[in-house]
Amino acid sequence: MSSDLEECPVLRLRPAISAQPSEEQFRNFESYLRSVEKQYVSHGVVRVVPPASWRARSSGYDFIENGKLDFPIKTAIEQNPVGAMGIYRQYHGKDNERTA
Repeated sequence: MSSDLEECPVLRLRPAISAQPSEEQFRNFESYLRSVEKQYVSHGVVRVVPPASWRARSSGYDFIENGKLDFPIKTAIEQNPVGAMGIYRQYHGKDNERTA
């Protein structure tokens, strides 16, 4: 069963494809993305399915202290989403320096 958006002739939306890297490929995720970028660039959105053995991080990050991020952001980006009904466009602009 497909959604109305997938069938919309005006928008010509396609469902996102799924990529399933091996454990070795997933270990160096940036390298994997670079290697398949040309293959998937025309799709717009690709769902990456981690290997079955992958487990999410169980502890926090080093730069979080007392529940707060503590590092400067030199060029912050202001994000302004516009849209409705699942179709959105994101506008970005530079913002002043701040601490996360």
